[in-house]
Amino acid sequence: MNTPARRTLGAIAAGLLLAAGPAALAAPITVSQTYQFLDNVSPNALGIGAGTRQQFGSTCVVLTGNACSPQNLANAQGTTVSATQGGTTLNLSFVASALSSNHWARAGDPAALPDGSWTLTATNGSNTASANTPTLAGASAVGFAQGAAIQQNGQSPTFSWTLPTGGASIDAVTFIVRDVADVRNGISTMIYRQSLAAGATSFTLAPGDTGFLLGNALEFGRQYAIELQLQDTRNNSSNGSFFNVLSQSRTFLNFALSTNTSALQYLPMLDTSSGSPVYVFQGVPVLAGKTVLIDPEVAYGYDYRIGDGDPLFRSVTLPTGVGDDLFDLWLWDGNAWVDAGVDLQGGDEYLFASGGVDRFRITGIETDAGIDPYAAGSFTTGVSFVADGTFNGTMTPLIATVAGVPEPASLLLAGLALAAAGTLRRRQRLQPAARASSVA
Repeated sequence: MNTPARRTLGAIAAGLLLAAGPAALAAPITVSQTYQFLDNVSPNALGIGAGTRQQFGSTCVVLTGNACSPQNLANAQGTTVSATQGGTTLNLSFVASALSSNHWARAGDPAALPDGSWTLTATNGSNTASANTPTLAGASAVGFAQGAAIQQNGQSPTFSWTLPTGGASIDAVTFIVRDVADVRNGISTMIYRQSLAAGATSFTLAPGDTGFLLGNALEFGRQYAIELQLQDTRNNSSNGSFFNVLSQSRTFLNFALSTNTSALQYLPMLDTSSGSPVYVFQGVPVLAGKTVLIDPEVAYGYDYRIGDGDPLFRSVTLPTGVGDDLFDLWLWDGNAWVDAGVDLQGGDEYLFASGGVDRFRITGIETDAGIDPYAAGSFTTGVSFVADGTFNGTMTPLIATVAGVPEPASLLLAGLALAAAGTLRRRQRLQPAARASSVA
């Protein structure tokens, strides 16, 4: 929710670095609450780089007498911060989107950075202050949350997940919500933060919860992402504050509110590194013949594919209330997609041939339905499997051209090649090119 307070903070933060400089008045400064940890980041479309990185800095660089929290932009006025270790010196950046601390940070490839203690030096005019970070001794990567799902209940949804097995111990869990559309300095804004117990595997959001920042609340019709931080702490306690974290993973999962409380919906990670959205599922528990709901966003169609070692798809049930509720099924013949000649009716379960399939494609969603490929909750689909196991597959939306907006040349050429092949439509809808599905 873009309240006046949030808009004002964003405007000030955007102009902060321009205002800071030698002309700013000097003031005594202090540095504390330093940290350094391994940060394993899942695929996401929130402006946060995926992969394992080394992160270090301070959440309390303040002018003398000021509190570490909440954030006060006056602390960064005229301030610079650097980090030195051996012969390496790096500049840190002020984290203007952090609404609860006076935070300066730096992140990089662990293979390219020393992992000992950094000396952080803050300068404000003629005043300087220094403090050392902890080292990364004993740190190992933490895995991502598995089988994450949402049980819708209006503005009080319940989220559940399972913890990864093996690797680093998990001492703390932090639950965060980001507003996907509210982007500051290239990153979607955090609007909620709550620390949970070490073994927590579920959490229910409630209106008015104290974890909401600056009076935010969840709204219908708005896109959000949860960020599950699983943390290995330095003292093995449930204190997940930056200064106490040795290693953590961050699993990002998009969602939107709904009043439909009928079934659990499994949530994917959204990977846009290829330039198009790909929905990646991890650790979704499946039982032979039992339908589960998976909830990625789509445009005019999408490809499903299992992960290595997953049980094969047994059936698919498409949603109702989208266009004419009729969809087309395509199957993979080993070289290309082939129209199966089947019209699927929304709401009806369709059984694949005996033994199941490892992938399939659905098309025929009318483009005038206006389904946003980046909007969660647009096209919840049921799939069942031929055996028990876990689903770690992907779902790749097929993106149509919006009227007045040209599509990339590669997509346009693919469409022309399809037309030249003489493929006929049973209904007048946009069709995909005959190509392999995207694989995560």
